[in-house]
Amino acid sequence: HLTINNSGQIATLGAATTVNGDLTITNGTLDLSTFTANRSTAGGTISLAAGATLVIGGTSTFPVNYTTVTLDATSTVEYNGTGSQTIAAQNYGNLTSSSTGARTLASSGTVGVAGTFTPGSNSYTITGSTINYNAPASQTITAFSYHHLTLSNTNAKTAAAGLTVNGDLTISGLASFEGGTSSTHTFLGNWIVNTSAATPFSFIT
Repeated sequence: HLTINNSGQIATLGAATTVNGDLTITNGTLDLSTFTANRSTAGGTISLAAGATLVIGGTSTFPVNYTTVTLDATSTVEYNGTGSQTIAAQNYGNLTSSSTGARTLASSGTVGVAGTFTPGSNSYTITGSTINYNAPASQTITAFSYHHLTLSNTNAKTAAAGLTVNGDLTISGLASFEGGTSSTHTFLGNWIVNTSAATPFSFIT
């Protein structure tokens, strides 16, 4: 097992690391640098507690072979490689991209965001991907060119100006989706609204 419990500090890997049990970030930041912290075989848990951060650099993606992934809604995963990186389909808290490398959003599975999505200035390949803003609290949808976009859970979502959805917009359980006063958005696919008589839905402009 590898546990990082280092409040306010950064622990940085100096070489590729194999984890045979669980990887836990309780406090502080684990910076993988250009290395990986994959499990040797399938199993175990990777978890980020509230406020904890995992930084993934080089050309690496999210650590693999963990059966259970638990990322607190206030935790952060940052992809900061100068090379090309694939943003894995996981249910993130805050998802951030930085540095200069190109990014590819996973084309299978769903990239969940319970906090904020900060795409940075990187170039993106989005073909076939789905991002799901799934916080139970109110949430702002980042201005970005999405392929498929899903808005789920119960509280209102508000779009930052300049949203583009190239595929389908799926709305599930929301009471309202606010487009923002005098904002311009581009929707090129279907709107799929799943709601109930108990939760009437409205789009607010």
